Amino acid sequence: MFEQELYLLATNYTLGEQQGHYSDLREFPALLEKSNMENNPELWGWGGYHASSRTYLELAATAAKRTLEQSRCAPAEVDALYLCGSAFPNDFVAQNVGLGSLLSGLGLVNAVPRAVQGAGCASLLSGLICALQALRSGACRNILMVGVDVFGADAARFYEFCLLSDSACSFLISSTHPGAYRFLDAQLISDPELMANTAGNSFSRQSQLHARSMARLTASSSVKVEQISRLFASNLFLPIQRMYAAVAGYRKKQLYTDNVARIGHCSSADSIINLTDHAGKQPPGRGEYFMLQSSAHGHVANVLLQAQ
Repeated sequence: MFEQELYLLATNYTLGEQQGHYSDLREFPALLEKSNMENNPELWGWGGYHASSRTYLELAATAAKRTLEQSRCAPAEVDALYLCGSAFPNDFVAQNVGLGSLLSGLGLVNAVPRAVQGAGCASLLSGLICALQALRSGACRNILMVGVDVFGADAARFYEFCLLSDSACSFLISSTHPGAYRFLDAQLISDPELMANTAGNSFSRQSQLHARSMARLTASSSVKVEQISRLFASNLFLPIQRMYAAVAGYRKKQLYTDNVARIGHCSSADSIINLTDHAGKQPPGRGEYFMLQSSAHGHVANVLLQAQ
């Protein structure tokens, strides 16, 4: 449980400007044949997805600008920018130039950039947990978080247990500016053997990660699973998402699934997008508990929030 008052504010997101439907994807017939999956969109949660012709930095800038406009934090007050994603182009010079343009375009004259990847779809929450440590230590007071992934126009959109979308989300975390939510606790757990594909039954091991991560967090925070109003998790196929939630002790009504068919899996941005949409439809009650969660192959991250 965090002793300091650390806040989440001004969550925003942007989706790829091109909308598509799963049934139009060229790989869909092959997916059914290879996986022996039933062609049942209601069962799996298949629906729409979003693709973008913009670069990941352009999407990031759009979301980040909205967060800065809606927060009470001046750009010059931001101490760091954490840019998180599943994987960024492996070109240091181009990335350095792009990050510099992003910082200057947003007016972040005092912010140090950090690029966080390596935990797949859990990279944003992984970066968030590191950023929270920077707030707790006093090294930073305000950090702008951005989660972004662009898979490309020709990318296969069906990947393992999800339908991929291009997107970016952003939010501010602060020790000085109160926000709609306070951070109470956070846990990231990884399984090296599962990451390396040497763990045998990967689905069983991933399920165990969900159970272990939740057990650690409830022990640390003293907040029980049944006290959590909503779980905002990765937008995986519905049976997979529900199985992971059940293993961690959640009931079906706690799991937010509205966006699985609407926008698909927005990589590490899912939990923030889901939180934002839920709050837009049903403003949180003071004191309510919410869980941000991301699941990737070999990683599970949980971040506990309380509405203010």
